[in-house]
Amino acid sequence: MAERIHQDGIVEDWLVSIGPAARACCYEVSQELVDEFLRDVDLPPALISPSPRHLDLAAIAQAKLERLGFAAIDHAGGCTICSTVQDGSFKYTSFRRNSHQRAKDPTHPGISGRNQQSGIIILPE
Repeated sequence: MAERIHQDGIVEDWLVSIGPAARACCYEVSQELVDEFLRDVDLPPALISPSPRHLDLAAIAQAKLERLGFAAIDHAGGCTICSTVQDGSFKYTSFRRNSHQRAKDPTHPGISGRNQQSGIIILPE
């Protein structure tokens, strides 16, 4: 995407928004997956995995976007696992959170029929 933008202009004139996703506070993974990221992603280990067996995908995305020259980077949303709204209910649907609930209670409805997306949006400023 950055290469394509460079053909018509400069990436500094674009805004990137990193959407809601599982964040480092809750995104616990296997040590093997952390090791794979540490081996394959050329970023500081503390940025990739700020605590044992946790990945910070938003920080990884931001660092890679900054390396490509994007200056305006917004985080449009929080952690899809633990972010709540004023009444204390969860703000986002979470496969990870719901799959744990479903393991404890097979009658839990899960997230069938939900069409929640997360990702990165790149727009001209």
